[in-house]
Amino acid sequence: MEIARRLLCTAAIALAVSGCASQITRDPGARPTLVDPKLTDMAAYERDYGECVALANQTDAGQSAGSGAAGGAVAGAVVGALIGAVIGHAFNDTAAGARYGAALGGLEGGTAGAAGAYGAARVDQETALRNCLRGRGYALIR
Repeated sequence: MEIARRLLCTAAIALAVSGCASQITRDPGARPTLVDPKLTDMAAYERDYGECVALANQTDAGQSAGSGAAGGAVAGAVVGALIGAVIGHAFNDTAAGARYGAALGGLEGGTAGAAGAYGAARVDQETALRNCLRGRGYALIR
């Protein structure tokens, strides 16, 4: 039961942290793109940028991180339990080794799963934003 509680706590923390910045911001000063203002109608760019951000944010990085945390925690717990059982067997306490291994594996797997899924979703968002702006005719510098 202790292991299940730790896994649930890990997933909850990953969800809470990932929700902090799961969307591309519409703040002009924090843009992941850059255009040359001398070659661009900035009023049109502002409008198109807002529309492209809305499209890019259809991929929810926070939700992806939560899913990654859950999957990573389960996989980590299974692998950790197996490794812990083997180590515990060497010390004549297979069950305790499996419990500790599952808890540590679940924590590590949940954290790694959340980070990997969140990073992939953010890259997907920024790629979608750049592709949308390029599709509307803007020559992006970055």
